[in-house]
Amino acid sequence: MTIIPFEEKYNQAVIDLIMAIQQDEFDLPISIEEQPDLLNIKASYQDKKGEFWIALDDKKRVVGCIGLVSLSDNNVALKKMFVASNCRGSGLGRQLIKTFIIYCQKHDKKVIYLGTTSVFSKAQQFYQNLGFKEISKPELPSDFPLLDVDNRHYVYKIN
Repeated sequence: MTIIPFEEKYNQAVIDLIMAIQQDEFDLPISIEEQPDLLNIKASYQDKKGEFWIALDDKKRVVGCIGLVSLSDNNVALKKMFVASNCRGSGLGRQLIKTFIIYCQKHDKKVIYLGTTSVFSKAQQFYQNLGFKEISKPELPSDFPLLDVDNRHYVYKIN
């Protein structure tokens, strides 16, 4: 697996990966219209002092992704972390998080916030094993980008 910063030529492949996981695998009632950031990842992340990475397999297929949204006070939001079902358990999720945290350390980011849904129970366990702590919705910063389907929220303080 190779992790690279997002390139526009992969936009549709990222959409396909995320929508398949959300809708087909987990039956989440969320549409592409409710996730306008996916329609133009470069503008939504990279052009706004954030970043977005994709994981490619040996055939250059998108098998994972993770996005960083810059927030106020040197905080960030972790968004759109997805790993294809056939790649789970391979360490790819940890590689994506490591890439994310190294970027945060290099850019003096202080705290990572994320939102997820209770249906992603393995993801919650994954985040907790990495040291993310669950918080309540009111504890999120005011500029955190909320999604209606997110009902669990986590925080991670960067060293």
